[in-house]
Amino acid sequence: MPTNVRAEIVAAFVDERDGGNLAGVVLDRADLSELQMQSVAAQLALSETAFLTPAADGFRFDVFTPQVRVADCGHATIAAFGLLAQRGRFTGTTTKHTIAGPRAIRHDDAGCIFMQQPAARYEAGPDPRRVAASLGLSEATAFVQPPAVARHDVAFLIVPLPHPGMLAAIIPNMRAIEAISATADVFGYAVFALGDHDVDASIRMFAPRIGIPEESATGMAAGMIAAYLHDCMQGGERFSFDQGVYMHPPSPSRLRADLAFATDNTTIVDVWVGGFARARQLRFVDA
Repeated sequence: MPTNVRAEIVAAFVDERDGGNLAGVVLDRADLSELQMQSVAAQLALSETAFLTPAADGFRFDVFTPQVRVADCGHATIAAFGLLAQRGRFTGTTTKHTIAGPRAIRHDDAGCIFMQQPAARYEAGPDPRRVAASLGLSEATAFVQPPAVARHDVAFLIVPLPHPGMLAAIIPNMRAIEAISATADVFGYAVFALGDHDVDASIRMFAPRIGIPEESATGMAAGMIAAYLHDCMQGGERFSFDQGVYMHPPSPSRLRADLAFATDNTTIVDVWVGGFARARQLRFVDA
């Protein structure tokens, strides 16, 4: 017998009052099976939908794209815990229990939600010529450094470009990006260029392998880019990013990332990615 499910559509990483990345949020439905959760995510057809139920010290967090379950998701975290905080269901800090393990969540006095993620490890990326071709870019001028794979609970190909204008010039070949992502065993590409205005970098993210051609805010990728900037490029410990600016149509998003270090002050032990959330609408689907 199908059951009716109430889903709240919440924009995460909003830039002031607008933009952001939409996520589905379903609260307090511990009765749903994994198959039913996947069905809800497919019907909502958003890049991710999160399902939260209370746990002893926080909340169980299950998250699905329209096609697959994933271990964790940044913008769905900001959306879900932003909604919970606005409803007074946690104050200060709480814990998100994912299939990859527990992660801390906190919010500041301004209402910005921050999520903990582990430091990434890096691997050599695929052939830069293939990556450049998949983005419609000239190999000779494409990259500041060769693309690299970054992994923790999830994995992305980190692709650093010389300047933001090249982000606008990208013509993505989704079939090629999907094939390269599968070979490298990553979700997709996190493409960025150092900022030329009030942000440290601008980002585009392509993940057709998991059913997301492009999305407007990607918290996991932003955390990996922050760590990459510290470890491999310019240093630093606090970063501001925009994303979604070059999408069609654009959906400007603003993301923050703070790095936490070991006692040597150089080794990253945690990355905290933060942003604001705003509820948009209600949807009801049968699962």
